[in-house]
Amino acid sequence: MCIVCQAAVTVAAAVTSLVPAVASPTHVGAIQDEAPTFRATQAIPAPEGLDGSPCNKGGTFTDSDGVTYNCVSNGSKWRWVRVSGQSSSTSSSVAQPSKVGASRPATETSKISGSSCTKVGAQRTVGGVRFTCSRVGKKLLWRIASSPKSEESGSTTGSVTVPAISATLVSNIGNSKTTRVLGIRSLLRNAATQIPVAKIGTQSAAICKVNGELVEFIAAGNCDVRLELGSQATGVRVVVKQLLPRTSTDRPGGNVLDIKPLYITFKNGVDDRHDTEGLVATLVTNIADVFAEQHPGFEIRLDTYDGLPDIQHVELPVTREQFMADWNTSYGPLPKHLLQAGLNINVSADGARELSYENTNRIFVGIIETSTGGREGFLSGHSSSGC
Repeated sequence: MCIVCQAAVTVAAAVTSLVPAVASPTHVGAIQDEAPTFRATQAIPAPEGLDGSPCNKGGTFTDSDGVTYNCVSNGSKWRWVRVSGQSSSTSSSVAQPSKVGASRPATETSKISGSSCTKVGAQRTVGGVRFTCSRVGKKLLWRIASSPKSEESGSTTGSVTVPAISATLVSNIGNSKTTRVLGIRSLLRNAATQIPVAKIGTQSAAICKVNGELVEFIAAGNCDVRLELGSQATGVRVVVKQLLPRTSTDRPGGNVLDIKPLYITFKNGVDDRHDTEGLVATLVTNIADVFAEQHPGFEIRLDTYDGLPDIQHVELPVTREQFMADWNTSYGPLPKHLLQAGLNINVSADGARELSYENTNRIFVGIIETSTGGREGFLSGHSSSGC
């Protein structure tokens, strides 16, 4: 996979200069991308001393012992903070048996976490800690589903009353949003600098769930969330929908001064349908959410339809080999083919010259189904890949 973008109007270009993972709007760029890296969760052993160590922005990490860490900001630096699960050392996330009437020691629960099980979805409770049998790679392993402390704190799904809804958002099944993004968009005071606590409304337990700092969407319906920050509490509704079906045209909408996502495939090439299975939608909405967290009060204007990213599929009329053989300008052949497909691209008909920004009004961000990046540029002073 690689990501490219092509020019739009000057106002939009100024905004996207602040967006991570989007190339310069005055060139067709190429960025290698194996998979979206935002808020990834991995089932591998945690490095020693992870708790409190530096991290990138907005990540979630679960190690093979079921210990979950969130990458959070203290206002100036981003650090890993353990939020749930067991660990080999003494941990405040493990409630004392005396609080819940448990008769088995915590050491026994740590032995169960990560051990083999036989049926996905099976559950058992040991020492007040509930385990669920989950698939990890090719194995079935016991994972911590909830601990006494998490249930006492109310940070997980339970019987929760949601206050009056102050903001309504739209997302898709399989996606997620941070509690900070939900807080910012519901105008919760101090949400830009602190992490609100999310609790799922009782009626929404089958629609979404809380996983540390994330609210994850697992089924279609209304996900009503209670957000708490200090003495404040507010309600947020996320309308969770199925992704839009494939389209080769631009659906109705504003279609101006926005970012238009494209899923691009080659003639007779691989087509993993990332425009309909969630990868492109997750990538572009996560970029928008990160922008909203970094710049409270401002948002990237994505092209949407019915509240969801309007991802247009473009099949190039050439094979990958023909495409690479035709790469004889700094921009490469992509702008030419997009122009021929009817998109208002900011280049001449042969794709060789940039035109005035006044001729276009969008930024096109394309995810190309290929492992091929760009080529060394042809203009004087250009030596980076795809520029």
